[in-house]
Amino acid sequence: MKDGTKIALGLGGIAAALGVAKLLSGEKQALPVPDNPDSSVSIIIRPSAMRKYPHRRVPLAPNTPVDEGHSADIIVTVKNISTQGGVAVAATLTTKITMSTTDGTVILPVQSHAENYGPNESKSYTHAGVVPIGKAGQSVNGNVSVFDPNNVQITTATGSAPITAMLANIFGAVIAWTALGYFQLLTDGQSVPYGEDVKIGFDWQNKSHSSVTGHAALKVIYPDGSIANPTAYQGQDTPAPIDFIVTTPGGVRFNSFKASQTGTYTLVLSLTCLGVIIGTAAYSIVVTVPPIIYGATVVIG
Repeated sequence: MKDGTKIALGLGGIAAALGVAKLLSGEKQALPVPDNPDSSVSIIIRPSAMRKYPHRRVPLAPNTPVDEGHSADIIVTVKNISTQGGVAVAATLTTKITMSTTDGTVILPVQSHAENYGPNESKSYTHAGVVPIGKAGQSVNGNVSVFDPNNVQITTATGSAPITAMLANIFGAVIAWTALGYFQLLTDGQSVPYGEDVKIGFDWQNKSHSSVTGHAALKVIYPDGSIANPTAYQGQDTPAPIDFIVTTPGGVRFNSFKASQTGTYTLVLSLTCLGVIIGTAAYSIVVTVPPIIYGATVVIG
């Protein structure tokens, strides 16, 4: 210094100076190991679709059912509650997260997060895994373990959500033929004129916990047991958000089939998603024997 004054640094001052120098140089500092590192963990499992349609379900609701064939989120929040001498301190904690079904099928392999936490700091992690088809009736189970800087497990937690089957409600079935010229509500056992080209259609509602894309089908079983499968010309492979109703003009409409036999026809309406039938409905129509219309011509002479 210009005035020639000398400054002596003690061991503490030297250590502090070195720490400042390392900090300024960008060198990472290892956090001290607290005398009792600890953490608290909360787990939420829900359909990933809730991120896209939060207004359809209560956001962040735990144990929300997850549909088979769809993605499930696991949301983990870890809070550092480590102390040293009774005082909250920072700590380096490692969190490991997995998800599987009840039968042990892994849907999320181990996801590891090693991070520095400040005193009483919380961090959240979100991961997703797809639930395989055929797991309805089981549960998505999430497991979380937290480890201290010495790789000693200090906290574990589990969470689960039921796996449900995808569902759709088929309603508003309609019927039309040439004489009608328009669609009208289809009633079970409805009478249909012989020889008509008959068209069938229906509306449907997504009752799953996830968005679905519905593939519609119509099976017509004739009185003699033969089968026809008219294809849909409208509303096929329609995506529907949660609770969405696919209705006119977006409802499903099928190409016509011929009422070429008399007797009772069975109409099986169905909807599939990801190869799984998620909704069905059945109706019958009765094609009656056409009446005899008598007539004659007379020529005199």
